[in-house]
Amino acid sequence: MTSIYTKEHRAFIIPPTKPALRTLRIGLFGCGVVGSGVVEILRSKRSEFRRQFGTDVNIEKICVRDVEKERDINLDNDLLTSNAEALLNDRSIDVI
Repeated sequence: MTSIYTKEHRAFIIPPTKPALRTLRIGLFGCGVVGSGVVEILRSKRSEFRRQFGTDVNIEKICVRDVEKERDINLDNDLLTSNAEALLNDRSIDVI
């Protein structure tokens, strides 16, 4: 919706502003059937989260038993950790 204000016979059109995009940083425990499914859903719905909620969803870390294990899902090795305490104590992660 556009607002129009007049001052001294001049019209000023003020376009609606978009709220700032927020980032939700997510940590996961496990990347088996359920964990990899969560990753796929979050990836596939990423643009929908941006549009509907103004939130960019980022998976920051995934704690797994074996970081070297081959997985059915394409992941950066930087996402994987075997250190549960590091994941739990990472203050940059909003949701686990």
